[in-house]
Amino acid sequence: MLVTASLDQGVSIEVLRPVHDIVHRQVAAGYGRQGTARIVEALRSTR
Repeated sequence: MLVTASLDQGVSIEVLRPVHDIVHRQVAAGYGRQGTARIVEALRSTR
C-alpha cells in the first residue's frame, strides 16, 4: 500500500521496494506476527 501510494504521488520508491519485498518474504515464510525485528534477522542471515 505504501509503495502504491508513493508511486501514485510520484515519489521515488528506490528504498521502499527492497523493504517491501523483504516484508512480503517474511510474511510468506510465516513470520508476519514477529514485526520489524524479524526484518533485521532476515538481513543478517543474507550476509
